[in-house]
Amino acid sequence: MIHTYLSKEDIHQIITRGQTPETILSQIEIFKRGIPYTTLHRPCTVDDGITVLQQSDIEALEALYAHTVSAGRVTKFVPASGAATRMFQALITYCEHKEVADNKNDPDVLHFINNLQRFAFYDDLQAAVQR
Repeated sequence: MIHTYLSKEDIHQIITRGQTPETILSQIEIFKRGIPYTTLHRPCTVDDGITVLQQSDIEALEALYAHTVSAGRVTKFVPASGAATRMFQALITYCEHKEVADNKNDPDVLHFINNLQRFAFYDDLQAAVQR
């Protein structure tokens, strides 16, 4: 069953990253089945789902974060699912390295630009640019 979805290269990469093919296949099944919506019972409020941090808490967490970064245990913070980060990775890289002369011909950036009209937000983008 594994060979149906995964190539030998896929399996090698999965194992290299410390996972198992079975774990990845079970994750694929979750996407196929879909994830049911959560039913909310009430909105979160302070002391009922929301914790207000005191300045001393913030300073302690900043110190912990700095220590964790210096230990090499933090590489990147990706909010939410990270889908937008992946979607715009070519543009992010382009903007971070815009001083590089040949990045105007970056195939990923060109692919993004040439397919811009296929994005769900294209009409909104076009309207905003026209305004």
